[in-house]
Amino acid sequence: QWSFELVTANGYYSSMGVEGCCEVNAEYGQLVLAQVVAGMGALAVGGTLLVRMSTLLEHASVGIMYLLSSTFNQVTVCRPSTMAGGSADSMAVCLGFKGVSQAHLEALLAAVGSAGPSRDGVALTMIPKSFLATQWVGQLKKCATLLARLQLLHLERDLRLYNDLPSSERTEIYNMRDRAAQHWRSRYDCRPLASVQDRIVREGLSSLSMPPSTSSPGGKHWFSIRGRFRKPES
Repeated sequence: QWSFELVTANGYYSSMGVEGCCEVNAEYGQLVLAQVVAGMGALAVGGTLLVRMSTLLEHASVGIMYLLSSTFNQVTVCRPSTMAGGSADSMAVCLGFKGVSQAHLEALLAAVGSAGPSRDGVALTMIPKSFLATQWVGQLKKCATLLARLQLLHLERDLRLYNDLPSSERTEIYNMRDRAAQHWRSRYDCRPLASVQDRIVREGLSSLSMPPSTSSPGGKHWFSIRGRFRKPES
């Protein structure tokens, strides 16, 4: 039986065709629960689990966070700088897995399903409210409120910059982004694959037939040519 020191769960749920935010949150909660249970079944004692979370105050998310807090020595919720600032997503970093018995793991697996547990057509929470310590609930609310406030500030900033940013400052932002991309390629020696056949592209598309990737108006334009990056000739 294999066990791992690190498991990452970063699944995505498409809400296309699903009506109502409650239905979307319920489906997403089941996806995250499935990822957590699979991670717990694969982790070695003392291992680390990284889980992408979204709505922290939905009952499904509260149950998952309580489960993580009970089975790991330390759980930290954060929003990495690589995530979009306006996104509602966050990452739960769970350190020091305590382990789980086979009986508990099988019970958790039984709770995983597209519809979720219910009684007489009413959705059930995974963890009863009476089980949740008042101090723990307060910490979760504080965390969710902080992330929501930061998200709101970022969205307001984006709207302000989109509507009121002078063209000179916009151009400087584009140029800075291109300089950062060029520095990244140089620092980490990023190079295209030698053969087009080795590249992963959508069916029917060849990277050679696709137009050069460009930045937004005002920035420089770069594309790959035989293992190097160069600026198109004007």
